[in-house]
Amino acid sequence: MLATLIVGACASGSSSVTVGDAGRVVATNAAPAAPIGPSSTSGSAPSEAAVVDTTVLDAAGETTVAEPASTSVPPTTAAPATVPSTTAAPAPVIDPLPGVAQLQTVDIATQQVANLEHPLAMAWNPADGSLYIAGQNGQIWRFDEAGQPQIVYDMADRVTAFADGSERGLLGIAFSPDGRMFLDFTDLNNDTNVVSMAMSGLSPDPATEWPVLFVEQPGVGHNGGTVIFDRAGNLYVAMGDGGGSNGRDAQDPSKLLGTILRVHPKADGPGYDIPPDNPFVNDPVIRPEKWIYGFRNPWKFSIDDDTGDLWLGDVGNSDWEEIDRMPAGGQGANYGWYWFEGNHRHHSGAPADIVAPVWEWSHQVGVAAVGGYVYRGSAIPSLRGAYVFGDLTGTVWAVGVDGVEKLPIRMKGLVSFGEDPTGELWMTSLWGAVVRIVPA
Repeated sequence: MLATLIVGACASGSSSVTVGDAGRVVATNAAPAAPIGPSSTSGSAPSEAAVVDTTVLDAAGETTVAEPASTSVPPTTAAPATVPSTTAAPAPVIDPLPGVAQLQTVDIATQQVANLEHPLAMAWNPADGSLYIAGQNGQIWRFDEAGQPQIVYDMADRVTAFADGSERGLLGIAFSPDGRMFLDFTDLNNDTNVVSMAMSGLSPDPATEWPVLFVEQPGVGHNGGTVIFDRAGNLYVAMGDGGGSNGRDAQDPSKLLGTILRVHPKADGPGYDIPPDNPFVNDPVIRPEKWIYGFRNPWKFSIDDDTGDLWLGDVGNSDWEEIDRMPAGGQGANYGWYWFEGNHRHHSGAPADIVAPVWEWSHQVGVAAVGGYVYRGSAIPSLRGAYVFGDLTGTVWAVGVDGVEKLPIRMKGLVSFGEDPTGELWMTSLWGAVVRIVPA
C-alpha cells in the first residue's frame, strides 16, 4: 500500500544499483481538461538543460560510491570582460554542492514534533511564520506558539479519502506573497483542483475561496500535487501523467499532464494569467502553462532561491526512481517520460534533447522518489549546499558535487520534506510522524 500511494510499486532489497545506459524513461500521463484561466497556447522550442551524470550505490545498497560525476552546478553567467568597479555591491555568497567526502562527515538525527493523520505537505505562513500542515484526508493543522497542532480547516467531505492507499486527496499547500492559502487536491471525481482562500486570523476563510486551476484526470493516480510560489508571485504546480495512457499524456503538448506548470494567479478573482516569460507563450501547439515536462509523477519539488535551480523527485514505473534538476534558465526542457524511466529506454522514438536525471536508483533499493530541498540552513554546516531527498522506504540521501551519499537518518513511510524560514529541513511520514532534521 505504501508503494501504491506514490505509484512506485516494486520489491525492495539491497543489491547494487548502477547508472543505466544512455537513455531515460517517462511514465503514463493523463489528459487534463481545460483549466480555469486562459486557453491560449504559446512557447518556444524546448531548450536542452544541462545533463548531470549519475553515480552508483554499493553492493549493500547502503552508501554511494564517490564516482566522479559532473554534478556541479554550472555557472549562470560568463566571467566579466573587465574588472568590476570597486564600488559595486558584492555578489551574494552561494554555498556550492559539497563533495562526498564532506557529506560523509554529516552527523544528524531526527527530532519528532508531532504525530498527525497522513501528513503530506507543509508550508509556513509568511505573515507570522507559523507552520501549517496538510493531511491527505483533508485536514489542515496549524502549530501554535507552544508547538501544538490544531485543526484550522477540514475539507474531508470534498477530497478523495486515503482508504484505498492511492495517491489522492489533499496533496499540496502553499502561501502566496499576498498571504492567500493555496491548496491542491483531488475531488470526489478524482480530478485535480487548485483553489485559494484568504486568511481570516489563523484559518483560511472558505467564503473567500477562488478556483485557480482545474484538470480532469484520466485515472486515479500520478497526481503530483506540490504547489509553490516564487518571489515574483508565480505559482508552480506539479502534475503527474494521471495514470491513464501508459505515460503518453506526459508528451502530449495539448495536455497539462506530466509537467510542472507555471501560472500567475489573478489577484482579484478566480483563474490565472500566463507569465509572459513562460517558454511556450508564443507556441501555437504547446500549452503555455507548461514550464518543464516529461514526468511520470513529480512527487515533491522545490526551487533553490540562491541559484534558481528547480529540483524534483519523479516516481518511476516498474524499475527505476529518479531525481531531476532544471538549472536556472532551463525552462521548456523535456525530461523524457514516457520514453525513458531513469536512464533506461522505455519506448522508442524519443527526441534528441531529452534531459537525463541527476541520479537514479533501482527498485532493489527503493520504491518511490520523494523530492526534497537544497539545504541552506546553519545548524548543519557540513550539509550546506547539498540537495537532500529520499525514498518512501525511509532512506535519505544528499547530492554532492562528485556523487550521492546516504545520510545517517531514516524515516519509515517518508512522503514529504519541508524547509522552514531559517532554511532547516523537516520531514513527514505517511504514518503520521512530523520531524525536524537536527545535528546529532
